[in-house]
Amino acid sequence: MGHLARWKGLLIDNLLAATLVLADGSVAHVDSRDGAELFWALRGGGTNFGVLVSMTLRAFKIGLDLEGDDTTGKGQGGHAMPGKVFGGMRVLRRGKGFPLGNRIGQAAVVTRWLEYCLHAPPEVSSNLIMPFGAPVLVQEYTYKGGGVASARAEAKQWRANGRGVVSLLKPRSYFRDVQRFVGDMEEKIAKKGGVPSRLLSILAAQLPPAAVEILCHATGKGRPKGVGAGAVIVQALGGKIGAPPDDVIDATAYCQRGCPFWVVVSATYSQPGKQPTARQLETLDRFLLDLGTKLQPHVITPSLGAISIGAPYAAGAPGGRTGDGGFEGFQPGFQPGLAGSLYTEAAAERLRAIKSRYDPHGAFWAVECGMSASPVIAPSAI
Repeated sequence: MGHLARWKGLLIDNLLAATLVLADGSVAHVDSRDGAELFWALRGGGTNFGVLVSMTLRAFKIGLDLEGDDTTGKGQGGHAMPGKVFGGMRVLRRGKGFPLGNRIGQAAVVTRWLEYCLHAPPEVSSNLIMPFGAPVLVQEYTYKGGGVASARAEAKQWRANGRGVVSLLKPRSYFRDVQRFVGDMEEKIAKKGGVPSRLLSILAAQLPPAAVEILCHATGKGRPKGVGAGAVIVQALGGKIGAPPDDVIDATAYCQRGCPFWVVVSATYSQPGKQPTARQLETLDRFLLDLGTKLQPHVITPSLGAISIGAPYAAGAPGGRTGDGGFEGFQPGFQPGLAGSLYTEAAAERLRAIKSRYDPHGAFWAVECGMSASPVIAPSAI
């Protein structure tokens, strides 16, 4: 889920063609006309159908204009800033940045940010980060396209979402300052061997005040002994993710277009550098399972939403699989007591049929699309 998704849609929405090696060793070239059924499954059906060796993607120009409001970055004054976006982060501190210096104040700021994101223009991407045990809350914003003047006007709305003690909003290089920052951080974690962790992933149909209170409590006193570093990360969806062109909706297997937010709760063992015991990992799992169970009635509806627990960096998971904590593209199993499904019953049946045709012996990750009694909203109904 990249920083351009609300503006230009998901990667699967912009995949034009793909080449993959199938389970029988043959090579398939697929697009919307050739191998259309397999092409549909690739876009939202997980890592189930082959080894992807190449793909053709739709590309977009990125840039800010100093005088005009041209989304291509070529303004009338000729002062274009190609490759630039406007954004950065704002850090808010409890007691000073929050309306109240306690958990209620934190929830008020989170709720204000959620309401802004529900109505934000698609050119805006935003994340909210609530670190465990830290007296801060981080808001990340990125504005793509248009001019600096319109970006600064939108930034006024960002500042209304809480008084920041640190505000680092300015024109930035998309690839160097936005994309590479995340890649460099993941590379540093990998070099250090990483920290065994668990993720609670929620495609939320809604985030009402009760859910916000539960999440805020989990970052503080609600965190049990043995759970160390971690954070609650909320990413705003919507925009072109929820309302892509009509020809895209029916062309992908992704059935959660209506979810406005993606919530990820990352929890790590409390002693970095030491391998946790099975009991200590169970503490992490129990914390996230209990949290997911509390959130379930507030964030999942009968027609929308899904919850999963996974281990994103753990190798040697049961069945020879590596762990995971995400959704589309990873296909985690669902923990007992959690709810939701990524797919409608019709989409799940279609995926099973394609799986049986192209990978009858299960050489690739088996799609688990029949694990929920709750159907999710059909793409054609959005």
